[in-house]
Amino acid sequence: KSRARAKRNKISSLKREDGSVAVVQEQLEEIATTFYGDLFSAQSDLEPALVLEHVPRKVTDDMNERLARPFSAVEVERALFQMGANKAPGPDGFTAGFYQLHWDLMSSSIIAAVLDFLNGGMMPDDLNRTTIVLIPKTRNPREMKEFRPISLCNVLYKICSKVIAMRTREFLDDIRPIRLAYKSYFFNQRTIFFSHNESANSTFSHGLSAKRTGQLYPKNKVPLFLAD
Repeated sequence: KSRARAKRNKISSLKREDGSVAVVQEQLEEIATTFYGDLFSAQSDLEPALVLEHVPRKVTDDMNERLARPFSAVEVERALFQMGANKAPGPDGFTAGFYQLHWDLMSSSIIAAVLDFLNGGMMPDDLNRTTIVLIPKTRNPREMKEFRPISLCNVLYKICSKVIAMRTREFLDDIRPIRLAYKSYFFNQRTIFFSHNESANSTFSHGLSAKRTGQLYPKNKVPLFLAD
């Protein structure tokens, strides 16, 4: 049964934009990587300041000071242990449960790595890589637009994102939701926008909308599969 499901879920061909069909594994990877690379890359002519001029300020100076304060080891540990232990791993193959189980041994290294990024450092490219699982939108998908991607991130990336998300929660009740068409962030079924606050905007834009590098198993040459 499992073999039949794996055979059914395997992506054996994809249609290119010019109408030709790719069937070789390397070609499939190239098509998928190029498609999502173009889709999720930032536009070169974006000018967010023009939009933010018309968004009412919702973050007070006091909120900004608390948002911009240095992140702590306590926040890192709390974020990790609030994560599901056995959720699907990212490219590194480790689950959150692995880090939780070996926290006494690995805590100092994990905390140092996460805080280095959150407090102004750079995230290594390998840590920023993402495995993409493709969910079909149609019964027999043949083009990339007929798939919905799910990103499987490394645990350290998830910790960074969760720490930032957890810090915002203490302010949500004080900020009235604003609905705009261009972008929104959702936390606990609430919508939140930030504007006229360079520090907060920078923190949230970098932490919540950080560009991820899609990787569809190019190194290990594992075939592309659909998720059940």
